[in-house]
Amino acid sequence: MKKATGNENSQTQSMGPEDFRHFVRYKLRNQVQNFAVLYIEELIREEITELCGRPGERKKSRDLAHRGGSQPGWIIMDGQQVQIDKARAEKRRRRNFPVSICGSLRTQ
Repeated sequence: MKKATGNENSQTQSMGPEDFRHFVRYKLRNQVQNFAVLYIEELIREEITELCGRPGERKKSRDLAHRGGSQPGWIIMDGQQVQIDKARAEKRRRRNFPVSICGSLRTQ
């Protein structure tokens, strides 16, 4: 019989099957949510690159927006609001140019 190593193993060994199932679901849901947030933030960065060009690159067109830093934002995931780091893009006379992926993720 293996010895329990660490808090998590000793906690799960003393659980009943139903409690263990809930524990695993909670851990998996949490991990999937973290990966999804990272993926969505990467999608936003890709969209900002399309709108503004690559960082440090000279603007070849006047239609390109400028990077405007980032701000806290949120999306709806599994019926709950989840906080994300939302990058901003700005056009010359229009501040906080909307990033389309954020709007579509808020309505789901």
